[in-house]
Amino acid sequence: MQAFGSYGAYTEIDFTAPNQNLFLITGDTGAGKTTIFDAIVFALYGEASSGMNKKDGQELQSQFADTALEPFVELTFRTGEDGLYRVRRSPRHLRPARKSGAKEQAVSESVSLILPDGTESPQKETNDKLQEIIGLTKPQFMQVAMIAQGEFMELLRADSNRKKEIFRKLFGTQLYQRIADALYARSKHLSGEIARIHSACQQEVSHILIPENRGHAAVLAMELSSEVLTDAVPGSAAQKSECVSSGTPGPALLQDLKQRIIAEDRPNVADLEQLLEQLNVLCGELRRQRDEAKLRADQAGAVRDARRDAWTQGKILSESFTALDRAKAQLEDCNVQEEEIRKDTVLQQKILQAYEIREQYILWDHAQKLALASAKGLEQETAGLPLLEQMREEALAAVQKAEAELQSLIEAQELQSREFAVRRERWEAKRTESADLVRRYKAAQGMAQEIRQQDAALSKLRKEYEIIRSESIAKKEVYERSRDVFLDEQAGYLAGMLVPGKPCPVCGSTEHPAPRHRAAAHQEITRQSLDTMAKEVSGLEKRREELSAALAAAAQALSEKQAQLQKALTELHGLLTGITETIQEPFMVSADPPEESTAAACADAQEHFVSAQEVSNLLQRYLEDIRQQGSSLQEETARAAEKSKADRTKAQSALEQSRAAFQQASGAAERAKALIRQYQEVLPEQEKDSIEKHSAYKEILALKHLSEEEWKTITTQYERGEAARLGERVLHWQQRKAAAQGALETAGKAVAGKERPDLAVLELLNAQAEEALQTAATELSLMNSQYETDQRIADTLAPKMEERSRIIGEYTKTTSLYERLAGKRTGARMDMETFVQRWYLQRILYAANLRFTQMSAGQYELRMVPAGQAGEGKNRGLDLMVYSAVTGKEREIRTLSGGESFMAALSLALGMADQIGESSAAISLDVMFIDEGFGSLDDHSREQAVRVLQQMAGGEKMIGIISHVTELQQELEDQLIVTKDDTGSHVRWQIS
Repeated sequence: MQAFGSYGAYTEIDFTAPNQNLFLITGDTGAGKTTIFDAIVFALYGEASSGMNKKDGQELQSQFADTALEPFVELTFRTGEDGLYRVRRSPRHLRPARKSGAKEQAVSESVSLILPDGTESPQKETNDKLQEIIGLTKPQFMQVAMIAQGEFMELLRADSNRKKEIFRKLFGTQLYQRIADALYARSKHLSGEIARIHSACQQEVSHILIPENRGHAAVLAMELSSEVLTDAVPGSAAQKSECVSSGTPGPALLQDLKQRIIAEDRPNVADLEQLLEQLNVLCGELRRQRDEAKLRADQAGAVRDARRDAWTQGKILSESFTALDRAKAQLEDCNVQEEEIRKDTVLQQKILQAYEIREQYILWDHAQKLALASAKGLEQETAGLPLLEQMREEALAAVQKAEAELQSLIEAQELQSREFAVRRERWEAKRTESADLVRRYKAAQGMAQEIRQQDAALSKLRKEYEIIRSESIAKKEVYERSRDVFLDEQAGYLAGMLVPGKPCPVCGSTEHPAPRHRAAAHQEITRQSLDTMAKEVSGLEKRREELSAALAAAAQALSEKQAQLQKALTELHGLLTGITETIQEPFMVSADPPEESTAAACADAQEHFVSAQEVSNLLQRYLEDIRQQGSSLQEETARAAEKSKADRTKAQSALEQSRAAFQQASGAAERAKALIRQYQEVLPEQEKDSIEKHSAYKEILALKHLSEEEWKTITTQYERGEAARLGERVLHWQQRKAAAQGALETAGKAVAGKERPDLAVLELLNAQAEEALQTAATELSLMNSQYETDQRIADTLAPKMEERSRIIGEYTKTTSLYERLAGKRTGARMDMETFVQRWYLQRILYAANLRFTQMSAGQYELRMVPAGQAGEGKNRGLDLMVYSAVTGKEREIRTLSGGESFMAALSLALGMADQIGESSAAISLDVMFIDEGFGSLDDHSREQAVRVLQQMAGGEKMIGIISHVTELQQELEDQLIVTKDDTGSHVRWQIS
């Protein structure tokens, strides 16, 4: 991880490092222990910590790192035999803006998952892929694999509904919930179908048409016009009277049933059945009345057809008499206009002939003008061509002169550029040479520093040698004196071993008249003490020899280094002297004079030393001269470039202007030549065309028998369109006269031997018959519409009532089954999924109690609420109780103390992990982290808990305890120690 939480710098934690599977993550409060826990969860699920303290996005970006450092977590893990996965996730964070002074920019969260085969999962699918690999959601993962601080008791104290959600994913019991959901959906669907049928029935019933207060036939008959019905259909009045007198209570009852059914929220089956019965009776009566109305309508239609035919024939005959009168009047009018039409015909012909002549005259005039214009143009262009040629020659000479001047300028500028390039190359060579001199001077400075350091080290070594030498001499003197004393006292030591009657080890005598006694002052000198002193003296002598050799080597190295420095300074001085001037005062390399042999060697060479300060001054003078030369060269080059650019721009502009003038003069000359050729080509044809069109004009004058004065007069007085207008007028008169003659003949044949009809009488009789038919048709339409509406409703209600009865039966069975399986009945609130999950919970409790009993020294075990009580009041099927072996009674789980609750929750989590491993091959929980909680345990309980965890860690499972409890540090040897300072959190392994 990097720049994540309290970890500012790049930090790598290898959980394969411990030798034992049970290890401790320890450190002070706030050091960053839980952040490790957060980082693992964030890498897998994109969120850190738990729902109680949810952190994501910029909250995860470390305050101990610069925003330029990207925050991320990268987790490498293995699942089963699939191989290694590597997920890298970066939270939403801020980074510095690309532009200086701008606001920091937000960067979105990113994630990358590398699969065991080396491929990368698509980023959009990564979160789903990770959950598929792990097999658990984040809350489930934190219940059984990462038990977070502050939520340690959540699974233990969670109610049945919360436990049900956790177990559903772990043990795949969602099928039973889906069964209940499917039953609920089916029940809701059937309820909707019943409501739909009810609504449909109400809708249909609302459309029933019911006669009010009287019999059906009477109501329909009273809606017709009595006078028209009596005239149109004989016997109608009698029938109407019969209908009025035949009242029946049926419609009132039907109306009451209709209103009652429409107002009901849930329809009454009896009301619907009774309404359907009354509706069928009403439909029979309406069908009889409809048939009678149809008979009356047919009779009225026959009368209307006869009178309509008579009125139509009368209109046709009347129109023929009118057409005869109109044709006679029109023919008389045409005879009056006949002389005027003849004059218009003659004038029309003259106008047409005059405009034909005029068109030929215009063609001749246009051809004559074209020929004259071409002749004039040819004369003008021929006269101006020599001047244009002269202008082009002058422009060409100007172009050539400008090109020559530009080329000369370019050559001069190129020569100048080459000179500047040569000067720059020389300056670059000097600058390169100066860089080498600077490098060599810095190397000499570094060598002088090394000499000073070696000189200091030599002085330190010499002091150490003097100390060891003095100590060695003193120790050696003490040892030799003690050895002499010890040897002198050996006789006394042997005499002290003599016993009267026993032989002497030296002479064998059994009598010892005067044995020597050891001096009291030398009793402490023994062989052991002498050996110890000898070893000390030997060690000091050996160290003295080592220091002596080191002193000689260091002095030799210092002398060689000083010689190298002097050689380097001499070479630099020689090089710089050839460039600058002379050498100044000598200069000692070391500030402190060398000691012993080193000082002597330096003294011999004193007069040959070169001053490092002088070398520095010469070098600085040389570098300054190069800088000034470079600056001067750059300024001179810039001025020359600017002047060259201006001169070239001016010359180029002059050349472009000369070329433009040349192009203009050349274009004008070429255009003049082209026009001359064009005029020479077209002028003979234009003159020939003018002569031909003049001959054609003379011919048409003779042909039309009109003089030039006559046709010009006519075209002046009349427009060309006047001939067309006159022609249309003549044609219109001819058409009118022909039409009048034809109409007169046709109308005469139509009215031959007949009298004019009385249309008003015929129209009145036809209107009366039409009104009688409309009245009968309205009666039939009303009766037919009401009958068809009510009959359709009756046909629709019958099958809907049958369908409703069937659906109600199915709804009753489905709802009853859903309520039973979903725990919706009073006294039976435990649903089917909870009932199935109790089997899994029983197995979890079996595994949990193996630990809980051991941790509590056989005092407690966890039990489920009995099945008989699990559904009373609410669903408690997964609620837990604690059984006390001391009292022999069960009590609520919340009555446990803090330490007891911790042991119970830990046991339950371990039992759940066992059950998950047995029931799901896709979920392999070989890791568990426990965050805090051990501080609530007494010494005995803590030892029991650790013992249980050690037993679990003896297999493949890795267990990490996050805690700051001191006693755990003594019990667990492998520890990940977390510390924190001003730069953030840091970790290190302490391995057994």
